Amino acid sequence: MSLVIRHSSFVILKTNILTKFCKIKTFPHIFEEIMHMKSFQLCLKLWQLLFFLLIFSHFANASKPCGFSSELKIAFLGTSIDSCKIKLDKKTEKIYQTGIDYLRKGSYNLAGQQMRNVLKDYPDCVDALFVLGMINFKKPDYNFRESEKNLMKVIDLCPGYDVYAYYYLGEIYYGQENFELAVKNLNEFLKDVDKIKKDEDYNRAAELLKYSSFYLEMVKKPVPFEPKVVEGISTPANEYLPILSPDNQMALFTREIKIDPSKNSLIQEVKSREKFIFSVRKADDKFDAGEEMPEPFNINDNEGGATLTADNNTLCYTVCKFDQVKKYLNCDI
Repeated sequence: MSLVIRHSSFVILKTNILTKFCKIKTFPHIFEEIMHMKSFQLCLKLWQLLFFLLIFSHFANASKPCGFSSELKIAFLGTSIDSCKIKLDKKTEKIYQTGIDYLRKGSYNLAGQQMRNVLKDYPDCVDALFVLGMINFKKPDYNFRESEKNLMKVIDLCPGYDVYAYYYLGEIYYGQENFELAVKNLNEFLKDVDKIKKDEDYNRAAELLKYSSFYLEMVKKPVPFEPKVVEGISTPANEYLPILSPDNQMALFTREIKIDPSKNSLIQEVKSREKFIFSVRKADDKFDAGEEMPEPFNINDNEGGATLTADNNTLCYTVCKFDQVKKYLNCDI
């Protein structure tokens, strides 16, 4: 009888530990399992395995990896560790941290140099690749091509590393007018809004996605090229370099205006001069004949070749002035 009590005490001591993993809840059931021993031995082995995994996790976190923060993934009785983890030696880790310090101070070139030094020894270090991609994107003498390479490699190595890899790739591809890749990356960025740090980043990505999707659909649905004379704008004079405002309510173009010679001039020759013109769409959906843009426009020799930003707020156009010293017509935006 005393032997049974000792075994019972031993099992009751273990019950609190193993109840989570084994179906052992009552003393009769415990006693029955002891008699058969198989189930009890299985639970004991499971407890020993879990203890080993906890010890392993502790030592795995002792050295800092290059990539995701260290975590142990337990699936049934096996483990899976992210393939992008790379442990840096102490010297390289110091170089990496020096680069981060430079980056925080806005010293992009020095920060980039440190990250390249890290990648010489650890070419698959996603931390250094991501930081270098950001540097190439944000530095004053930006290099979008290198930034694209850096961020693409980050995604190849660790697709879930940081959603901002997709954000900046979306920006790059939008600027390249590669709208298909822009849509792909921006959708990936917007997939999980909880990972987006700022509202303005979300709004910017949503806006780029909208325009990219529009341009993509427009290109996929070509229409026949059948140019027609635009009533109202087109006159017997020469008109060229036209654009429509994004809201389609205004047309901007250049028109040659004939200038009659002065009555006091010895040479009675009719000359022409370019004028920067705007025309507004009327209620009947037709454009008016157009008027000269007021000052400060049309005060130089040649003006025109305009473009408007998508928000209708910023106008870029070309102004040409004759350089009296160098004797040539200098044109600038």
